[in-house]
Amino acid sequence: LPVNIDKSMCAQLNALKNVLEYIFNRNASLLPGYFIVNEILKSYPETSDWPHWSLVPLVSKFVDSFRPAAAIVSCVNLQHLYPVVEYMGRAYAMSTWKLEHTTLKFLLKSSVNASATYDRILPYSKEYFKPQPKFLRYLLTQTYSRDLINHVLSLKKPSKDLPTPGVCLPLQTQVVHCLLELMRMCEQDNHPTQLINDLFRLLSSNLIFFVLYQYITFPNIISELADGIQAEKLTKGRDKLMLLLLQFISGSIQKNPAQDFVEVLRLFCMYSDPVPLAVPETNSIECVEQLAAAGIYIHLKKKALNTDGTSFGFRLPIALKLHLEFLENASQHPCSMDPLGTNFLVPLLCNSFSTTTDLFQAPMLALVEAVGGGGAGQSSVDGSGQ
Repeated sequence: LPVNIDKSMCAQLNALKNVLEYIFNRNASLLPGYFIVNEILKSYPETSDWPHWSLVPLVSKFVDSFRPAAAIVSCVNLQHLYPVVEYMGRAYAMSTWKLEHTTLKFLLKSSVNASATYDRILPYSKEYFKPQPKFLRYLLTQTYSRDLINHVLSLKKPSKDLPTPGVCLPLQTQVVHCLLELMRMCEQDNHPTQLINDLFRLLSSNLIFFVLYQYITFPNIISELADGIQAEKLTKGRDKLMLLLLQFISGSIQKNPAQDFVEVLRLFCMYSDPVPLAVPETNSIECVEQLAAAGIYIHLKKKALNTDGTSFGFRLPIALKLHLEFLENASQHPCSMDPLGTNFLVPLLCNSFSTTTDLFQAPMLALVEAVGGGGAGQSSVDGSGQ
């Protein structure tokens, strides 16, 4: 139909409208309502030319008649509800929660294309079809939620048939958002320390899991995270963040190219203190966080030297000078561990030198002996225990 209707065409236009009204009339039983949606409405593109202005009242009235049915098959206020994540980790087995992994919108049908089409032509609540990033962030901050996240986003684990399932960009974005929000919480100083520590540990576990299964990429996570930290100048949570990253780096840096970890160097901008930080007491659990940045530096330097065999050009911030010297000096002396004590030197050395074989043997042997029940484990630098 042309946009401008000449008077000479009014009779034909009215005849067309009468035919459509008869077809749209459910009492005439010519065509089921869902057929009308599929065959007459769904096939037309979303443009300003459709529906024609003369047919707008007819089409809108017909589509609006589906509103009660749409309300029945869609949960009221679904966008404000969250699933219960139970400790057995089996919630996904019976969950009906589904999001499109590309848009984070609620998934109406198994076909993403069909869902997008019905979003346009059926009278569902507008809120129902908006992206749900808060929903995903809620799941990311709940324990035992990884399998449920996989189910909700329909993520497939790598297999022989599908070795690389592909990166889920919305998931990657929300992981970064959660990390930045934790850093902001540290700046505010009005949140329980235990809550922040628990969230950092949980996100550390989730980060390792999602990178391992290739749903997110570590370099991109760090790049976006560094952008946010530098833009907002977030520093108070730096030690906790570095410990989170150390747990991933220490176990993966040997198996991945050095280029994957270059972006981590940008995070050392958080240590801009003009004087060296004091070395923490190793009988306090906080020392594990405070020395994490120096531990990361040791791993990155070792990787760079093993990769090109030359030198490591990145200059360590002056704030971490004493931390690095302490770890390097401690690695040259015998170490012991009392399983009933509170000294964290052995775990510190294990975290920092897990990729340096000759320095890793001694603290690891002390740890094994202590855990094995042999009393206070003691080991020399060469790992002989003499």
